[in-house]
Amino acid sequence: MGVILFELLTGERPFRAERDQKLLMQQILNADPPPSQLNSQVPADLDTLCLKCLEKDPSSD
Repeated sequence: MGVILFELLTGERPFRAERDQKLLMQQILNADPPPSQLNSQVPADLDTLCLKCLEKDPSSD
């Protein structure tokens, strides 16, 4: 759900790579980029919501 929201806000996916293995490594090792990094018109609250949806461990609060 978070990836879909990210794509709707930015027109792009949070991570991009030519090979699946590199994409998985990016997802595991890198922090999720805030949508406002790609679209400066994204409000801060929506940025926060999207990042919450992208969390790798949604139970962590």
